[in-house]
Amino acid sequence: MSIVTTIQDLCNKNNITFYNLEQTLGFGNGTIRRWNDNIPKTDRLIKVANYFNVSVDYLLDRGKTQNKPSFSHNKNSMPLFDLIKNLSLEKGISIARLEKELGLANGSIKKWSKVIPSGDRLAKVANYFNVSVDYLLGRESNCNFYDFAFSVNDSHLLTEEDKEKLTQTYKDITNIYLNANNTR
Repeated sequence: MSIVTTIQDLCNKNNITFYNLEQTLGFGNGTIRRWNDNIPKTDRLIKVANYFNVSVDYLLDRGKTQNKPSFSHNKNSMPLFDLIKNLSLEKGISIARLEKELGLANGSIKKWSKVIPSGDRLAKVANYFNVSVDYLLGRESNCNFYDFAFSVNDSHLLTEEDKEKLTQTYKDITNIYLNANNTR
């Protein structure tokens, strides 16, 4: 599904027109419809995602979920370039190699320390490291990873019992993490 179709569905479910959404978000008339031909800027994707309380991944069709978790900016998150640098180190590759593997110009990721890249470039990086776009952007959700993993991966291969066990495990891990952060 295209970004425009996804947003149209969200508008229909929320009884708002494209025109009203664009006015509310400070976009020019017809901006969203043009996204069929041009990838929108990431800041605009974030505005739409925030308005509908969905993930950027959802808008980019990288994980459809029926749930609408609450998203906010993670104040403890590191800048995008630093995060990608750390993910690269964990994977044992250089930024230059990452750029080459993703078909990006040499030095383009370094520029992301000053400018947020387009959604399609963020999606490439997210796919490469098997993380969500929202994770890269420092947005978080209490169920982001779980929703993303089950919508992208082959969850149809799991039994309902397995899904329930994984859900409980995820909730347990999340609670441990939250409790550890609250005690610091």
